[in-house]
Amino acid sequence: MHNDMKKEACTQLVKDTASNNEVFALDLQSVLLIPRSNVSALYYKTKLIVHNFTLYNVRKNKGYCYIWNECEGKLTSNEFPTIIVTALRKFINQNPIGDDQELILYSDGCTYQNRNEVLSNALLNFSMQNKITITQKFL
Repeated sequence: MHNDMKKEACTQLVKDTASNNEVFALDLQSVLLIPRSNVSALYYKTKLIVHNFTLYNVRKNKGYCYIWNECEGKLTSNEFPTIIVTALRKFINQNPIGDDQELILYSDGCTYQNRNEVLSNALLNFSMQNKITITQKFL
């Protein structure tokens, strides 16, 4: 069953990429710890946690990384809508979307990142302001 769902998601991604729509894949990358060292004396020291959220434009083969540390922001449902809407706004300003196009966002189903009402409302607001259709698809 899992392999069937994986194949279906890949097929859908290929189909969406071949269409006239703009397709983005989004995900939070692994936590980075700073400083990074092989010196054993640093192993037990407190490290700064750095987060990296990546948006990848599948059609244009271009990635956008948003990096922040634990002093600048946390990992709550508020950070991700800000990042996503900021990135989409920048993209729309540089690449106007036609009436026959839509933005398709692929992401995992992680609740605090991608599957919450804060992000849904932010995308709805962005969609209404820019008169575009946004579709969220979960892998």
